[in-house]
Amino acid sequence: MQEQLELLKKLQEVDLGIKEINQKIEEYPRRIAELEENLSQKKAACEQRRKTLVELEMDRRKKESNLRLEEERLKQWEARLKEIKNNRDYQALLREIAAAKRDNSLMEEEILKELEEIDAIEKELEQREPEYRNLEEEFNITNSKLKDRFAQEEKELGERTQIRGKLARDIDTDLLKRYDLIRRQRAGFALVPARDSACQGCHMDLPPQVFNEVRKNKEIIHCPNCQRIMYWEGS
Repeated sequence: MQEQLELLKKLQEVDLGIKEINQKIEEYPRRIAELEENLSQKKAACEQRRKTLVELEMDRRKKESNLRLEEERLKQWEARLKEIKNNRDYQALLREIAAAKRDNSLMEEEILKELEEIDAIEKELEQREPEYRNLEEEFNITNSKLKDRFAQEEKELGERTQIRGKLARDIDTDLLKRYDLIRRQRAGFALVPARDSACQGCHMDLPPQVFNEVRKNKEIIHCPNCQRIMYWEGS
């Protein structure tokens, strides 16, 4: 039975290693997804500001074109003033000219505001876009490293799984089933040492007779409290 205990101890060591590797493997997709989400948000922000910039530029050019047309029409109206002899028509055209000048003035203010906003967005993009490109480069490097590490972990997992299979073949079938059941219930630790008259899994004191039996390492002894398999570790 001592041989079986030794095999179980080796098996548990392998299983704990497998568990750790599996946790790392499960972590990689989450880590990559976080990096991708961060990169996607930065990209979307730049694209949105770039879209806003294009829209503002188009609107500004349209307003400037309309303003040129209105200014040309205003010049034509002002030229007509010299030709009008009727005072009522003269006053009416003056009012039209005054209204057109007010409209043109408002349009000029809108164009100036858009120019200021365009300038602000261009400066913002001058900062954001290099930051995004740097982040994209960092993502590519990190993603490549994570994939390499993932491949290494997968390889090691395969090797450890083979070792586990070899160890498991030499362990009594019923004992292996008990071990696996306890391992699943106790976070991977089915075997624990007994020291100072106590189980080192749950730290409960053991009856003297039970502790003495554990010290012999000749039988499979379960902790009366946590049901883990105990082995003697001491001189």
